[in-house]
Amino acid sequence: MLFFYPLFTLNNHYYKSYSKALPVETEQFPDSLLKNIIPIQSSDSQLLNEFANSFENRRGYLNLILTNTLPTVISSANELILLLKKEYNIQ
Repeated sequence: MLFFYPLFTLNNHYYKSYSKALPVETEQFPDSLLKNIIPIQSSDSQLLNEFANSFENRRGYLNLILTNTLPTVISSANELILLLKKEYNIQ
């Protein structure tokens, strides 16, 4: 089951619990977003811009993790695997 968060739902109250879950857990969610009558907020350009900015900030943060943090973690994990193989004579 895929969840689509429509752009008109700017009030995070309605779907903040969904954003905490891993993608593999989404099939366990009830279809509460589809069953509830969610009020449509105004199409105020300032609100939409704020919403777009939050996505841009999130994209930048995730990009930093992917480009800076992840390679270091992978390198450390590889070093640990080599040390464990050496210590326990694992092929």
